[in-house]
Amino acid sequence: MKNRVQRFLVTTFNDEEIIVSARANGAINFYNSKTYESINSISDNLETSTKDEFVSLISSFGNIYAASEQGKITIIDSSSISSEKVNYITTSVKAPLSTFISHPTQEGVFAYGGKENDVKIIRLYKEGTSIFDNDEVKPEQLFQGKNVKNDKLDLRVPIWITNILFIKLEDHTEKTWKFITTTGHGQVRKYDTSHGRKPILDKKLSDKPLVRVATTPKEDEII
Repeated sequence: MKNRVQRFLVTTFNDEEIIVSARANGAINFYNSKTYESINSISDNLETSTKDEFVSLISSFGNIYAASEQGKITIIDSSSISSEKVNYITTSVKAPLSTFISHPTQEGVFAYGGKENDVKIIRLYKEGTSIFDNDEVKPEQLFQGKNVKNDKLDLRVPIWITNILFIKLEDHTEKTWKFITTTGHGQVRKYDTSHGRKPILDKKLSDKPLVRVATTPKEDEII
């Protein structure tokens, strides 16, 4: 189905719960969570000239972000959802993407990665400013991961970032971060950017892709 839902988000704006869906035809739809009635929509948010799809749909500091596999980022002003015309802007990052996340406490900071596209941390706008103040958004790269050393056969280890999770937020600064990645080759990796670009821990847990990672109440424990 051309209009099937690829990503789904339930979030709250101005004390009102909103349902957001990102569809295969490039449309992003907004619904009232109580009545399920359509509030608004925007379209053409995928690179239709290529086989593109949404890989992430998130809410962060009052904006909604929809990221596509081909690296197109649609940024939506949540305060305009009920207006006659939804206010949004687009930018792009290096493709392909398998995941795109926001930093929980550092406004404007995001991380992404994908197949043969190692993990990167970027800034889309400076804290305290509006991303919609300018007609063009130019992502500023803050960090780029470096691949692990070759395997026992001296072969290059393939890259496939499937998910990213910031951890130990109290240790983060404007230039250093700690985070976990999972990969499509079954690896879990831990990074501390104050120690360089390579992961400080690399474990293969599965022969199948790992697609989600979450913390538990116990420090240094993940699912």
